[in-house]
Amino acid sequence: MENNGIGKLFEGVDRWTVLIYVLIVLVGFVAILSASYEEGAESIFSFSHFYMKQLVWMGISFAVAVVVLLVDASIYHKWAYLFYVLGLLTLVAALLFGREVNGAKAWFEIGSVRIQPVEFAKIATALALARVMSYEYLWHNIREVGGAYGTGMLTRAQTEGLYTYRDPHLTESYETFAKAPEVLAGREYTEKDLTEFIVGAVSEMDSPKKPNAEAKELDRRYFCGITDGMTAADRAALCAVDADTLKAQAAALPRQMAKSVRVAFGSKDAVEAAKGLFDRVETL
Repeated sequence: MENNGIGKLFEGVDRWTVLIYVLIVLVGFVAILSASYEEGAESIFSFSHFYMKQLVWMGISFAVAVVVLLVDASIYHKWAYLFYVLGLLTLVAALLFGREVNGAKAWFEIGSVRIQPVEFAKIATALALARVMSYEYLWHNIREVGGAYGTGMLTRAQTEGLYTYRDPHLTESYETFAKAPEVLAGREYTEKDLTEFIVGAVSEMDSPKKPNAEAKELDRRYFCGITDGMTAADRAALCAVDADTLKAQAAALPRQMAKSVRVAFGSKDAVEAAKGLFDRVETL
């Protein structure tokens, strides 16, 4: 039986995660409503109310999410570099024409709406990095040569991971992962490459934060003993990064990868064939 339109829309999407997300959004809206509603207001549906403005943004976010799901995933990979360049241009435009808020000139203001371009630049940077690793190295060696259904690199806050799925050759794929630092260390980096890397990294460090995120960051610095001087030194070191520094860091990656965790889920035969890679093998 063919999937209906809704089924195709959510194909490959964890529906429980989506449901939990929707419930959290609704609970947040109720909290905002209870905190900002004025009893003497003429109409509870007036857009002068703060909670109604939030409701509008909720609707826009859901519409954008549907559009993102409707677009073929290959489009994001195909245009990743263009998105990245556009993201950099919006950051430069924010510095030149943006509005200063809390000491940071990082906002565009259109009427009563403020837009923070660094949030879009983060998405573009992640797409570009994923494409570099996925298509220029991992895709060829694991997908085309090794026969796996897919492969790539995922980046999250303080976590990086290389993955492959529907992979008939686990041992060979892990060997390819192990060669990644050598590939990065052997690459020739142009001035344009370095500028893009530095701008992306500095924008992450200096991006404006909401009050709760700022409080968490201050707590982290306090308990970890991080001073303003140390942060300034990190920023200066980052801006001074050159090709030799990148290659040296890539050469040091094997030591970090030696501490990494390997996890595989698959058929009994496939996992048993590569059991030498793992400390233990379990049947679920």
